[in-house]
Amino acid sequence: MLNSILLIDDDKILTKIYSIKLMELGFTVRVAMDGQTALSMIDELTPDAIILDIMLPDMNGMDILEYLRKYTFTSQMPVLMFSASCSEELECQALNLGATCILDKSVMTPRILGDYLHGLLRLQPDPTHPSPVPSVISLPSLTDEDYQLQLEYQKIFSNRSPEWIKEINRYFQSNESMIEDKEKILGLAKSLSEISSNASLAGFIRPSRLAGITEKVLLDVAMGTIRPNLSLQRTIYQAIETITVLLKIKSDLNTGIFLPSILAVDDDALSRSLIHATVQKVDLNALVVADAQVAIELLEENDFSLILLDIMMPGIRGDDLCRRIRKIHRHILTPVIFITGVNNFVACTKILASGGNDLVCKPFSPFELSLKIMIYVLQYEFHDIFEAENQAKKKALIKPYSDNNPS
Repeated sequence: MLNSILLIDDDKILTKIYSIKLMELGFTVRVAMDGQTALSMIDELTPDAIILDIMLPDMNGMDILEYLRKYTFTSQMPVLMFSASCSEELECQALNLGATCILDKSVMTPRILGDYLHGLLRLQPDPTHPSPVPSVISLPSLTDEDYQLQLEYQKIFSNRSPEWIKEINRYFQSNESMIEDKEKILGLAKSLSEISSNASLAGFIRPSRLAGITEKVLLDVAMGTIRPNLSLQRTIYQAIETITVLLKIKSDLNTGIFLPSILAVDDDALSRSLIHATVQKVDLNALVVADAQVAIELLEENDFSLILLDIMMPGIRGDDLCRRIRKIHRHILTPVIFITGVNNFVACTKILASGGNDLVCKPFSPFELSLKIMIYVLQYEFHDIFEAENQAKKKALIKPYSDNNPS
């Protein structure tokens, strides 16, 4: 008898692709697009396993999970939580409520999911006495079949991109203070979740990663883990602008391995530790040094995708170091983010005038810094394209003025 799977997700295209591929792998699959329908189908079908999206239109996935664990016949049923980028708090909450594991849509494929389900259900011949299973999945290499699926899905992704661009930008166009509106935050997070999971299926890792990280930050804001402010709103807006450009250039996004290199310079041991942990939050690595002179030697000999600089350091100030960096040919365009205790507007303006691209004030939010890191790393990788986009925006702003003031 075939194992039955209930897939609970409101993304029509994603559920269609996963359903087809899972059925090819030997499962029977039913789909529920909302929570109420899902609960009715569970009573009727008693599936062998449930794949449950965290964000649904009518119910939170956590509420459904909690409901399932209250009743004997579903208390031990495998429930795999499906999310583009689950925050640490949501992940802990899901596991505490009894989730079997957390599936990251941004790196998942139907074949990998099918392999995991086969292994999971073989481990549990008796659903009333389940064997322990891992809460973290080790992802194998992609097969030729996975790559073929990516090629097929890239066409679908191309058709949906204009719709997503319009959707994510309307949140800022309709309300400049959306970061304080929980309903709008969750709406934007849901759209980014779709982008992240669909970009992953198409093999477009870069927009998938950035959309997933932005979604994670928004969910933490909605949960109250992060306190919203104007700086965070600006960073989220930068992320949306970057995702918009990445969606437009989708044909260039599946080239090369995404392994950016980051250099951080800070003389404070605690700050260095926090920076290292923050970089790891976005699954990147950084070379973190305490001495500005050591940093100069590294920069003269190596390429980096991003540089993080403290301002107040012994020997060489961060802004002076930035001026020296801009004289190194290989780092004329490398993004520089200052991490500083200075929060005076005039002082910050002078700091950025030394050649920096952005700054984060101490004590910095790891969430905001991690998002800025990913934004600038991607903008640097596609520098020419982002520069052309910026020039087009400037021309669009100048044109109305020129039309009204003919020479």
